[in-house]
Amino acid sequence: MNHLRRRVTKPGSDPSFSVLAGRIDLTKNSMVFTNAGFEAPILVKNGQPIQRAGTIEPPIGIAPADHDYSARSIAFDSFDRLVIASTGIVASVNSRKTQFGSGRFMTAVESVKSETAAEILDAIVKSAEAWRGNTPQLEDITAL
Repeated sequence: MNHLRRRVTKPGSDPSFSVLAGRIDLTKNSMVFTNAGFEAPILVKNGQPIQRAGTIEPPIGIAPADHDYSARSIAFDSFDRLVIASTGIVASVNSRKTQFGSGRFMTAVESVKSETAAEILDAIVKSAEAWRGNTPQLEDITAL
C-alpha cells in the first residue's frame, strides 16, 4: 500500500481513493490485508458478538506523505464470514444531514449475523438506504 501511495500521489496532484488489498490463505484460515479508507472489516463468528478486524486507515491521497499503511492479519474458522464495506455506507446521510455512521453499520450486521453472507450484505445496504430515504447517495456503496 505504501508503494501504491508513492506511485499515485505526486506533488501538485490531488488524487484520493480508498482501497483494501488482501490475501486469503485457506490452508492457514487467515487473511492478511492492508486498508486505506475502507471501514475496518467485521468478523462474524457463529454464536459470538461481531468484532472489528483492524482499524480504519485514511484513504490514499488524504493521509500524510509519511503515513505507514501496515498489514493486519485475521484468523478465521470454517463458516465464519468477513464483512468488508466502503465508507459510502457509513457516510450515507439522511434529510437532516446525519450520517448512517459506524454504530448503525455495526448494528445492521449484528442484527443479521446468523444469516447467509448474501442476506447480511442485503440487510446492510437496505439499512443504509432506509436511513438515507430520498436523500441522494453521494458516495459509492460497496460491500462484500
